Amino acid sequence: MKRKILLTFLVTSFMLVAVVTIPLHFQDKEHGYQPNHHGEM
Repeated sequence: MKRKILLTFLVTSFMLVAVVTIPLHFQDKEHGYQPNHHGEM
């Protein structure tokens, strides 16, 4: 059971990282650096 919890935690953290970083990369390409206002949940 512990392995399943660990796997779920890893997948969740990976998804969070992807959700946070992908929009940042798109913003950098579109118009330089901007503080992320709508990034917070």
